[in-house]
Amino acid sequence: MNIIFYPYWAAKTLLSFIHVLYIMVITLLVYGQTGSVLYAVLFPFIQMTARIVAALTSPWLVGRFAVAKLLIGIPVAKTLMFTGIATSLPYLTLHIPVLLAVITVLSYLEGWESLVLDNITPRLAVQDE
Repeated sequence: MNIIFYPYWAAKTLLSFIHVLYIMVITLLVYGQTGSVLYAVLFPFIQMTARIVAALTSPWLVGRFAVAKLLIGIPVAKTLMFTGIATSLPYLTLHIPVLLAVITVLSYLEGWESLVLDNITPRLAVQDE
């Protein structure tokens, strides 16, 4: 294996774990605030739909921007979005539609990021491994 593969593998595993925690926390937060199972289920549904749309639009994105710029720009945008969610969480819990809109944008970024990372995985591994 290429030596760069192991840090990539560790980062990908940690990101997957963080993503599961993020889904659980937001779903429980929405359910706790509204008491509605419909709103709580709406969050994962919106997230999944946004990721599907991101998968459909990723060829346009990769064709328009360099992969190196995407590998830097998307995580920076996600970090800014997560920081915005964390700082405005009291406001967002009172306005669930705004929270769901922010989650939609964040899900687009996550979908694009995962596709870009999956695109570079073959470059990090040797052909026969």
